[in-house]
Order: sequence, then structure tokens, then C-alpha cells
Amino acid sequence: VVLQGGASSSTTELGEPDWQDSFDDKRTNFYLGADDDISFAKKDGNLEISALRPAGDQWRVAELGAISDFYLEAQFTSGNSCSGKDSYGLIVRAPDQADNIIDSGYIIGISCDGRYRFYRMDNGSYTGLINWTAHPAILKGPNQDNILSVQAKNFLIQVFVNGVQIFEFSDSAYPNGYFGLVVRAKTNSFTALVRQMAFWRLP
Repeated sequence: VVLQGGASSSTTELGEPDWQDSFDDKRTNFYLGADDDISFAKKDGNLEISALRPAGDQWRVAELGAISDFYLEAQFTSGNSCSGKDSYGLIVRAPDQADNIIDSGYIIGISCDGRYRFYRMDNGSYTGLINWTAHPAILKGPNQDNILSVQAKNFLIQVFVNGVQIFEFSDSAYPNGYFGLVVRAKTNSFTALVRQMAFWRLP
């Protein structure tokens, strides 16, 4: 069920977050370093997330355990080179896996050409829920600041960009799980900066 909405989000009524990371010191809940596809690194008070080659969405989850009902917010800045379907975003409600490979959950991506998409992974199998869709709330191009927020309450997932609700979707596959950061290079490589993340548990 897809419902387009124009509601706005605000964290002022939520109080202090249950967790927050401004990436301005050495400690973080994300694994740092590079492999063949992806790199997470601290740089100039930000978390720099890079897709090193075109290989689909790549993600790492925060090592904070599973959460169920929450409001999650991440402040991104697109890199100097940002075009087309280069994208970044969030994975939420990703269940723990016995093999320590996170390949299930919900993924929200926003692209450099001002579009978003939403899909579900089930043990590595892709299920498209919303294909790439343009929205004026997404600032497109290089060196743009976009705040991506997700509210998950029971089976309803609501997604906001820069305070504007861009969609909501009801799905019961995953009631809780880890959250993390997603990055994707469409052609060569792509880097985005994460300036701050926080989440609030919802009653």
C-alpha cells in the first residue's frame, strides 16, 4: 500500500535521542575501513561512505542491536561528483543473520538526479516496492545537503526528506532489526558524507 503524503516531520516533540553520532571523534558504531566494494572512513568531522565500483547498493549496519518502533534521521551531503543514479540512503529493520551477513531488510535510497526508491531484501532476494520516483523535496546534484528520516511504527514505514513526507508504505515482513547506511555507485565510484545520525525509540 503506497500513500503519497505532504506531512512534515519534526524531532522537537521527541526530546533527546536514544542514540546520536556526529562523527566528530574517533568512536563510532559503524565498522570503518575498506573492502572491494565499499569504504567507511572518518574525515573532517564526517563519516565518508564510498561505493568504490558499480556493484549495486552496499551497506553497513550500526552495531547497536535491533530496534522495532523508531524515528531515525541521517544528515547527508552528496559528494563533489554526483549524477544520475549515484545514490545514498538507509537500511532499516534488517534482522540479525546467523552467518553475520546482513541481506534482509528495507532499503530507502535517494539519488543524485532527485529520485527515491524503496525495496525489500529477503535473504539476498530483491523485492521492489517503489521504483525510482522524482520528488521536489530531494536536492539533486553534487554538494547538496539532504536530511533523510524514517519513522517505523508497527507495520507502517513513513519516509521524509528535508522534513517533507515523500511516501509511506505498510509491510509486515520485518517488525524489527538493525539500521545502517547505504551507498551506491552507478558508473565509476561515488562518495557521500554523513554529518550526523540519531534515532528515537517510539512507545
